[in-house]
Amino acid sequence: MSLSALPAFGGRTASRLGIAFQVGARARVTVTVLRGRRVVERFKTISRSAGRTHRLRLAPARLRRGDYRVRVQAVRGSRRVTAVLVARRL
Repeated sequence: MSLSALPAFGGRTASRLGIAFQVGARARVTVTVLRGRRVVERFKTISRSAGRTHRLRLAPARLRRGDYRVRVQAVRGSRRVTAVLVARRL
């Protein structure tokens, strides 16, 4: 699984957090955004195809400053892969 997110979002221009990922084989994918241990946003679990870049965006409105963890979990059969990146809300 490949995952990327911009290192910072928000600020004076109120830029959105861009999340992009790919999976190596078709899998059920869940994307969760956390601030500390609190879940801020959970995108709907959906089956994603392999070899294609999937993009999601998170608006900075009503989000406090700080570090946000983007956790992507891909499940295929009994195998589970998790990737985590951190972005800072300015």
